[in-house]
Amino acid sequence: MQRVVAGAVVGLTFGATLVPASYGGGKFEEIVAIGKGGATRTITLAKRGARSDSSLFHGKAMRRPNDGYLRVFPFIGGLTGIPGRFYPREGVLCLSWTDQPAGCRALGAAGQRLMSPLRNLPLRTAPPTSPIGFRGKFQSYSWARRNVLVAIEMGFDRRPHCCEARPTEAIPVVVTWRGPLAAHRPNAFALTPAGIYSRRAVYPL
Repeated sequence: MQRVVAGAVVGLTFGATLVPASYGGGKFEEIVAIGKGGATRTITLAKRGARSDSSLFHGKAMRRPNDGYLRVFPFIGGLTGIPGRFYPREGVLCLSWTDQPAGCRALGAAGQRLMSPLRNLPLRTAPPTSPIGFRGKFQSYSWARRNVLVAIEMGFDRRPHCCEARPTEAIPVVVTWRGPLAAHRPNAFALTPAGIYSRRAVYPL
C-alpha cells in the first residue's frame, strides 16, 4: 500500500516543467478553479480548437488586476501544472509558479467562452495561502518540488470530506505555510490514496 501511495504522489509531482503548449510543454486537459470558501468547478478542455488551451495564451499581455479572482490549477494527464489566477470581471488569466504579478493575458472571445462556467463561483480577494517548503518522503525529488507544493495548496483549498478514519498506511509530510490563513493550516499531515488526511478529514487531490 505504501508503494501505491508513493506512486500516486510521485504521479502528481511528475514533470515540474508542465506548462502550456505555447511555453514548450504539454496541453492542458482540465482546469480546476477554486473560489471563496472552497467552491470548486472543473473545466474539461479539448485537444484542439476553440475549447483547447490554445484559446488561453494568445491575448494581450496585461498587468494583474486588483480585483476578485479565482485560483486556477491546470492539469495535464492528471498531473498538476503551473497554477494561477483568473479574474472573471476583467477576463484576465495569470499563470505563475510564484504568484507574482506576471504572466497575465486578456482572454479573447474563445477564451472567455471557455472560462465562462467559472463566472458563478464566489470570488477570492485575499492572497493564496501556499506551502513554501515541505519535509517528507518526496523532498528528495527536487525537480518536482513545485508540483508537490501546488498539489498540497489545492488540496487544502478544497472542501474536505469530514470525519473519515485515519488510513492504516500513509506518508507523513511537514510543511511551512505563507499567506493569510497560514496560522489555520496544519503543519503536519499525511498523504493517502484518497487525498490529504488531517484532523479527521480528507482533502481531495
